Amino acid sequence: MPLFMEENNPFWQLLARHLSGEASASEKETLQQMLADDPVLRHTATVVGAAWKSPALPDAAGLQERASSLLDRIKKGEVS
Repeated sequence: MPLFMEENNPFWQLLARHLSGEASASEKETLQQMLADDPVLRHTATVVGAAWKSPALPDAAGLQERASSLLDRIKKGEVS
């Protein structure tokens, strides 16, 4: 397993604090330096950050309700 993937790696702690808005100025600076020095960490932070910012997936009941509604509209000819 690559070192950066280890759970106790400071990168993950800093990234989590940064994404949650809890990082101090010093922690932000440390994280920025880590990202500047390592393209793998930079890519990882980009992917994790995008996932962090994406809206939560709807729950299964919500998906079922939306699917049923769409099927009803298709059957009625409202959607082609």
